[in-house]
Amino acid sequence: MKKTEIKLKNFALANKRLREAVTAFKSDKDNTLYRDALIQRFEFTYELAWKTLLEVLREQGIVLEILSPKSVFKCAYGAGYIRNEEIWLKIIEDRNNMAHTYDEQTASEIADEICGRYFKELSSLLKILSE
Repeated sequence: MKKTEIKLKNFALANKRLREAVTAFKSDKDNTLYRDALIQRFEFTYELAWKTLLEVLREQGIVLEILSPKSVFKCAYGAGYIRNEEIWLKIIEDRNNMAHTYDEQTASEIADEICGRYFKELSSLLKILSE
């Protein structure tokens, strides 16, 4: 199995687990355990998303000078793998906010964004990469 296939398989599994967290959180938004699990699953799904994209781009012969999530998502936007560059830049910002700063208000806002927009974007990317 190629490195790209392994990363894609792991990304698909992470996305499935994120879907479970979205469902649980939506069923009880006051449950901080569900919220925190949702955010954690979002973080590792995000990590697998950009690392899978990096591998796909490398497989196509695209070499990035800077290996960062931002540069990978910008390149993926140019290559047509993602359609809404602005939302992906917001995903990066929110992921970084949760990794470096944690407060209840921010956590609740980001949890709502994950359920409302980010999960859809991650799922859309998975679908595109799987085709």
